[in-house]
Parts: sequence; structure tokens; C-alpha cells
Amino acid sequence: MNEFQVTDNVMKSVYYSVNEWAEAAKKHGTAENDGDEWAGGLAQAEALSMAVNGWDEHLTETIELAESMVDKVEKDHDVPSFTPVWDVTGAEVDVARYLSGVPENMIDFPAITTPKVGRVITLCASISYSSSVDPDVIKRRGQVLVALALLLSRLGYASELWVAMTARRRGTDYVAESKVQIKSANDALDPARIMFAYAHPAALRMVMFDCQDGQAKADRRFDMGISRGSPMPPIRDLPEGTIYMPELRSKTNVPDAPAQLRGYLRELGLLQES
Repeated sequence: MNEFQVTDNVMKSVYYSVNEWAEAAKKHGTAENDGDEWAGGLAQAEALSMAVNGWDEHLTETIELAESMVDKVEKDHDVPSFTPVWDVTGAEVDVARYLSGVPENMIDFPAITTPKVGRVITLCASISYSSSVDPDVIKRRGQVLVALALLLSRLGYASELWVAMTARRRGTDYVAESKVQIKSANDALDPARIMFAYAHPAALRMVMFDCQDGQAKADRRFDMGISRGSPMPPIRDLPEGTIYMPELRSKTNVPDAPAQLRGYLRELGLLQES
């Protein structure tokens, strides 16, 4: 069940599942960015479907990024390799097998069951981006976060994954935030679903914007207008020890992906300084 709260000049909406998030967006959506490349080039119905079912277009290179970090942490952890599965259905086509007539020519990356006991690592990534941030920058930054989630699972940690859109109405102190729990500590890790939430521009520029429109209808003081407000850091109201990833503002340069990933692993104490 989602939560809705207004305290002084802050409005917060919390969705505890992707399905709740998609339903809220569908209820309030206007399809204003349908087909816009800035928003990922999707129709509203496609974006809502992808929010629930995932986005696997760049999943292989994301898994390769996570795999490239294995040797950096395997000295302290027992890390199994990422093993794709070939079958008659799956996420991607193995072109060589297809051309050879092999029926099992589709590659899939099965959901990974995460541990239900032990340390739980909570990650909350802001998907508040300035309008000038290029969709490719959003994708590259998101891939790092997905790779981090995959690595944590391989290291045996349960993870709780969130996204947040936080914005301040320009010229005021009114702040509105929508948080979505993409994965609970006990859920199976679905890489494609996390890819959409963390790495696809439509997660913010279609689905979250539609949720923001619902907030504005509830209280016009939090109507961000056509500018959609100024990006803000996530409100720090999740459990102590949560790792928060900041918003992306205009002219923000996303660092080299492996460097970002190493930085997050150091912050979590899973990688020694070198």
C-alpha cells in the first residue's frame, strides 16, 4: 500500500512495489511525452509495461561491467560468475545459434534469489535529472547502479533497492518527493526491472512525472509547473546506513563507470583502498 504525507512544506509519496508505482502513473498520466526521445522514445503504455516487466536492451553490457569487478573483490568474498542460460525463449537472441538452426538460440539471465538473512544493504538512487541531461548519460549512470546490485547479490548480501524523484518548486521552499521500492530484501533480483528504474529516462520523464501530476492534483502548492521543479537530493528517511546516490544536475559529468562502481564498493566497505 502506498503512503502519502504532507508535512509543512514537504510532500512525500511512497510506493512499496513497482506495480503500485505503475498504477499511480497510469491514473494520473497525460501521455505528454509520448514518443519523445528526451523521455526515451516510448509511448505511455510502453513505459508503464516496461516499468513492471523490465528493460533488457543493454543488460548484457551491464552484466559485463559487474563481471569486470569480480576480481577486485573475490579476494575477500566467494563470488560465482554470471552464467547466462540458453533456451527457446529469453531476453536476447544468440545470432550464431539462430543462424545455425539451434532451437535454444535465446539467452536469458534468470532472476537471482537473494539471501533472507544477514546484512541488508539499502540503496536509494535519485532519478531526478535536469532537463539538459542526455538520455545516454542517464543510461550509463544507471548501468553502474544495476551492476552494483548484481555484485551485492553475488557477494551474498540481501539488498533493498529504491529510486527517488525529489524536486523543489522554483522560487519557493515547497519540495515534493516520490520514492519507489523496486526490490525488497526478500525479493528475487530482476536485473531487467532494475535497469528500467535506474537507467531508462522514461522512469523519470514519463512514469515519475505522471506521479508528480497526481501530487499536484492533491495539493496545488506542490505543482511544479512545466519546468518540473529543481532536482534535489533524496530525503534521507530510509534506515540508517542507506547509501544515497545524488541527483544529476545540468553540466554534471558522470565519471568513468568502473571508477563509480569502485567508489560505491569502497563506501560499503566491500573494497579496500588501493
